[in-house]
Amino acid sequence: MKPWAYFDTSVIVKLYVAEGATLEAKGLVRKHSLLSSVLLPLEVTAALARRRAAGEVTPGDFSTALGHFQEDQQFFEWVELARGVRQRVEALLQVHAIRTLDAIHIASALLFKERVEIAMLPFITGDKRQFLAAQTLGLETLWVGE
Repeated sequence: MKPWAYFDTSVIVKLYVAEGATLEAKGLVRKHSLLSSVLLPLEVTAALARRRAAGEVTPGDFSTALGHFQEDQQFFEWVELARGVRQRVEALLQVHAIRTLDAIHIASALLFKERVEIAMLPFITGDKRQFLAAQTLGLETLWVGE
């Protein structure tokens, strides 16, 4: 089995919309078992819809990307928004100047790491504030740039 890695939305979107770091994101996905929050599908759908509205992707490309993502969801392990995640998010938001959804991803990764009792869990993101907060909290952070 491949080692686990936690993937933030900023990286997963790169798999479905060509960006500068798309090849890097695809390489990381091939090397790891995929882990993310149950909120990832909502965030990916919203990100793709924003790109469609901005004219960055055509309506046809939006539908194709969304369809591929929906098929790929079977390959993810999902971290539910359980009480432990919510409590950790509240604590993170009091200390780190990050968005709520970014804190949910970090808290989900930390909780999974503790529950599964693994020493290393790469946290893969393309969001700078989230990267720094995750790094401060002891996660092995990997940056997937723009």
